[in-house]
Amino acid sequence: MELNLKEFETGIGTWDGEHVKALLHFPRFPIRLIQHEPWQTWIGQRGGLKAVYAYLQNYPLAPTHRRILDVVLSTPEAIADVYADRLNISRATYFYQLRELVPALVQALNHWKLDPARATIGVSSSSFSKPPVPVNPLMGAESTLQSLTRLLMRNDVRLLSLLGPGGIGKTRLSLELAHTISSNLCFVDLSEIYDHAQVATVIAQNLGLKDGEVSTLKTYLSSNEFRLILDNFEQILPARNLVADLLASAPSLKILVTSRAALNIYGEHQFVMPPLGIPDVESVKDQQLWAKSPAVALFLQSTQAVNPAFCLTNENVEAIAELCRCLDGLPLAIELAAYQVKYFSPQAILVHVSRSCLDFLGQVPKRTQHHQQTLRAMLEWSFDLLSPDLQVLFCRVAVFSGGCTIEATERVCSRLDAQLGLTSLTEQSLLEQRVEADGEPRFHMLGITREFALERLDIRGEADSLKRIHALYYLQLAEQSLELEKINLILKREQENLNAAIQWTIEQREEELGLRFVAALWDYWFQIEKIDEGKQLAQLMLDRTNDLQVPVRGKVLQLVESTRQSL
Repeated sequence: MELNLKEFETGIGTWDGEHVKALLHFPRFPIRLIQHEPWQTWIGQRGGLKAVYAYLQNYPLAPTHRRILDVVLSTPEAIADVYADRLNISRATYFYQLRELVPALVQALNHWKLDPARATIGVSSSSFSKPPVPVNPLMGAESTLQSLTRLLMRNDVRLLSLLGPGGIGKTRLSLELAHTISSNLCFVDLSEIYDHAQVATVIAQNLGLKDGEVSTLKTYLSSNEFRLILDNFEQILPARNLVADLLASAPSLKILVTSRAALNIYGEHQFVMPPLGIPDVESVKDQQLWAKSPAVALFLQSTQAVNPAFCLTNENVEAIAELCRCLDGLPLAIELAAYQVKYFSPQAILVHVSRSCLDFLGQVPKRTQHHQQTLRAMLEWSFDLLSPDLQVLFCRVAVFSGGCTIEATERVCSRLDAQLGLTSLTEQSLLEQRVEADGEPRFHMLGITREFALERLDIRGEADSLKRIHALYYLQLAEQSLELEKINLILKREQENLNAAIQWTIEQREEELGLRFVAALWDYWFQIEKIDEGKQLAQLMLDRTNDLQVPVRGKVLQLVESTRQSL
């Protein structure tokens, strides 16, 4: 028994997968299925099949669904293999995506009521502020873009925060995502907004609304399926309450936020953007593999923008690979370094960056945003957003080389609330937290960030005292009486801090402390086959302390002599 139109419109009868497939001219579902009532009348009242197809093409769909629909409508009655080939996906993937597309179209058609005024669901995006078109193709972050897109398309993800330090490429990635999705999406640049109370007005302006009231914004967003990209949110974090309100009032709204700090509101999904992959210069000696790394590829692209004749050679690829490693795979830093190829060879750039990255990469053309013009401006922007107590901790943590534990921070930086402070700096993307094999968290600072923080520590007049406290702490760590396996594990983990502490004893001519380091680390150096380096340090300290009569000097003499006799 056929359904009548009235029953169809009131929901007793509805579109289903079978009739949607007939609408799309699928071979196994003949067009005559929708030529029966009530579908024929229903289609006629909406302007015919052409109007229905136009409606579906304007309906807000996920990018994957949109691509399948466009291909299917462009080639009616083709077989699955043809569609899969045109989409450049496997036949199995095509059927998997199709199983998701058909229910979405069923829902779209069943939402289309008889009232002609409601004949177009979704708001025209012609009045939206269009996202800027990237000048260069996305380099090295293609897999990150795919992961981000999949997350944003999940039904349970309505607020997605793209997090990371300045210069990591959050805005660039969000622009790529905006142009990938395009349908019912509005891109809002908040980089010049410092008053969180203005955010609603700015969003409304970008949507083409004359009224910037929050109530108007809620009503507008709740009536359609929207995606908002709010770029550069870190300086207006109190506006998180507005984001929460908009999501609560608009069930079909999805928001992507780019920020150096998370919003930390209910329902937020966080995605930390990784730096570009850098060559493993120490372990991998294949120059061709170095050249294929994303960081080197970006350097080459950026270099050829200012010097089209530039190319990778056997003579410069190692310097470029090492340069990308020194810059921690940070896209902004790599682009700024590449600009210097106008004046210096990659080898010379590497030398200058090793001395002072912040100073050398300070003279570049003006960029769109002031806080992205130089590395120093970028870091000052982040630093100024910190509370005074976090600014102090940020500077002091820079004394560590190779990361730090919570306990070390408490002892060296005189912070009883070290855990809270370290996690807060991690939330601001100024530290990176890694979990060691034993489950203990360890906090790391990017090299460029550490250089800036050390400058600030010196300005505060705390550098000398902190370095002494740091050296004494790691000396006590090395002198601990623990079982051999455990102490060796600790020493291996703290190798960079130990090296920094020993170097401080040499520079400050703290020979007695240097001798204590030698005595404490002698067995460890022997086990890791670095006893030659230990002997060189021991000899340096012994030569400097001919007139020093302390027990530790005699012990070091005995260690050196016993090692000489055993060889």
